[in-house]
Amino acid sequence: MPVPKDLVHLEKWAGLRTIGVAIRQSESGSKSSTEVRYFIASIAMGVKKFARYIRGHWTIENTLHWCLDVTFREDENRMRERTTANNRAWLKRFGLSMLKQQKDKYSIAMRRRVAGWNLDYLAKVLGIPSS
Repeated sequence: MPVPKDLVHLEKWAGLRTIGVAIRQSESGSKSSTEVRYFIASIAMGVKKFARYIRGHWTIENTLHWCLDVTFREDENRMRERTTANNRAWLKRFGLSMLKQQKDKYSIAMRRRVAGWNLDYLAKVLGIPSS
């Protein structure tokens, strides 16, 4: 929906144009769940455009998490100390980004392995000029 003109503290949200809610319902066997998420946007849009953006966001998010799990086995991580866990998560995303930039025949998971086995390939992934 468009942002109401009389929204409290609207001046604190420069450029706010749209407010939306997405309700996700899922069923698995006899169990069902409902998840509600709220969104704000700086562009005006209708329901169909809003739905496309939300689906696109979750497609990217789900793809990233799947890739991190396959490449770095992130779901098996049991680290509990918050700062260390956040730093490792950042490093994994950075590493994934570096691996995705390689133009070769390997999958992302195989690129990670090859970088561990071959110092020349690791240097290529890290952007270090070869000697």
